[in-house]
Amino acid sequence: MKMPAIGITERSNLYSTVKSYKACLGAGIKPVIGVELPVQNEQSPQNPYLLVLLCQNMEGYKAMCRLVTKAHQRVRSGGHIVSIDSKWLTEESCTGLVALSAGVHGEFGRHLVKNKKDVAMQTLEHYCRVFPNRFYLEISRHGDPAETLYNDSVLEFSESANVPIVATHCSRFLTDKGFDLHKIRVQIHELSNPGDTVVNSETVTEKQFLRTGNQMEKVFSDLPEAIENSYEIALRCNLQLTLNKTVHMPDYDVKDKAKSVDEYLRQRSYEGLSRRLEDSHDSRYTSRLEHELEIIRTTNFAAYFLIVADIIQWTKAEQIPVGPGRGSGAGSLVAYCLDITTVDPIQYDLIFERFLTPDRISPPDFDIDFCVIGREKVIDYVAKCYGYDHVAQIITYNTMAARAVVKNVGRVIRPDPGFYNQVCKLIPEELDITLAKALKTSRELKARYGQEDRIKELIDTSTPLEGMVLNVSKHPAGLVIAPFPVTEYSALLADTDTERDTTHFDKDDLE
Repeated sequence: MKMPAIGITERSNLYSTVKSYKACLGAGIKPVIGVELPVQNEQSPQNPYLLVLLCQNMEGYKAMCRLVTKAHQRVRSGGHIVSIDSKWLTEESCTGLVALSAGVHGEFGRHLVKNKKDVAMQTLEHYCRVFPNRFYLEISRHGDPAETLYNDSVLEFSESANVPIVATHCSRFLTDKGFDLHKIRVQIHELSNPGDTVVNSETVTEKQFLRTGNQMEKVFSDLPEAIENSYEIALRCNLQLTLNKTVHMPDYDVKDKAKSVDEYLRQRSYEGLSRRLEDSHDSRYTSRLEHELEIIRTTNFAAYFLIVADIIQWTKAEQIPVGPGRGSGAGSLVAYCLDITTVDPIQYDLIFERFLTPDRISPPDFDIDFCVIGREKVIDYVAKCYGYDHVAQIITYNTMAARAVVKNVGRVIRPDPGFYNQVCKLIPEELDITLAKALKTSRELKARYGQEDRIKELIDTSTPLEGMVLNVSKHPAGLVIAPFPVTEYSALLADTDTERDTTHFDKDDLE
């Protein structure tokens, strides 16, 4: 479509931020990172207003992460849905953010549609104070009946209050053939996530496919300034995420303030070597230890070794079973001296550089097995040590593989478990099997696909939805420890059962 920029604003979350950012840059498109955030409606709590926020810079990104996190934490403290309070929005808390009114779904728009013009003006003035010269009145033409009432009046307010309008198009699917698939996707979500605290109910029309620039110019030919302002907003949003260049390592609290973290690691390593060996002056070990300590110093990972050692030491003291260490970490003599691993790398000729090398600096990765019984206690210990706002668990996205997508689509279009379960059984039980591959390798599925219309309909409807995220869950053992509050890096989901939160980014995006 030759667009210079595109904004992705998910409802109440920032899950796709890193993935969409990388994809946009890879395609030569400017990424505009944002969120569609529910705002509490005191008159009708189950029907919140919406507000669209877009990042201008890193300051705005951090503000957005904090607001999204507070919205999710509201549920833990007794709120019924994920939403922010309008009073949380102050000029200070929203620095670096551009805001869009969300049209007929926003607070201003709802009052306007109900002909409460005085209240609408008060609302508009409030948002203009919070976002000085950064608030835009959205005007959309999706075919929603409420838009007619809104669009007839919004220009009057824009002129009288000197607030710019912007043409927007809330795309819910990519092409003009995607409406039916979108409805199925929404139904799958509702069936799979009962009691979802994120409100997604809205009227979606067949016009909500991704329009081209020419199509938007044609739809808004009478309001060229509204089109121009969309370009202006893209120019104002210049968030730059630094990826794969800097490791943000938490500090390790060295009790002896006279020593640096590298000096303390050296002390602990030689103390451990003395415990491990009868002859701690064996040159094979001392020269290897010095070699490893120098690499750890130059790559700034001393704190990482000490933090992991501390966690394992505490775990063993609590008599929670811990594994001996697996993978490349077993090649570290420093790790052996700190009791992170129980394997002597010199005895087995294991190579340290498989674990950490100055030529390719990437976060070292100790593979450690903590017993599932007691694992929660370990996580609590880490959170208590480093601060509950500095520690978070890691999200996982549960996607619909071949069998899962057939089952979920079947529940929507043909609610007959006997039928869709039978089709699932025709899909080979292979790792990473896809529907396309299944049609090639399963003779019975291929034959019945060509003969039975209902199976063809089920497979054809399922294929475009294959691989899509069904819901989210928590990694059973993944943990983030950050040098600053985790919201400096990622928004958080609130765990309603514990005080611990979960990042919006999966392990790959976090790394």
